[in-house]
Amino acid sequence: MDTPEIILVITTLDSIRDAKNLSKTLMNEKLCACVQMEQIKSIFEWEGKLSEESEIRLTIKSISENYEAIESVILDLHPYELPEITSIPVLDCYRPYAEWVADESDQNVDER
Repeated sequence: MDTPEIILVITTLDSIRDAKNLSKTLMNEKLCACVQMEQIKSIFEWEGKLSEESEIRLTIKSISENYEAIESVILDLHPYELPEITSIPVLDCYRPYAEWVADESDQNVDER
């Protein structure tokens, strides 16, 4: 069996409430194995103005085949006009951990 293709999907939100809601939705829909939340400070230009904001960064641990469904959930629940949604492939990963991520990210786990 090949090692599952693990990805990290990154997005940022402006409130812990929205971050928890999005994280719990992704977990409840079995689209990921884990979501990490961390407080960050972002500096960016938006609509011609330099901004500095506190945000919550979510790192969503999943499998590549779930990317489109994860993106769809983020777009449905995200308050930003233009949310960051990036996927980073995990090139190397401890195999038992990768298998756990894949098992937990399987939407069809109840059908086995």
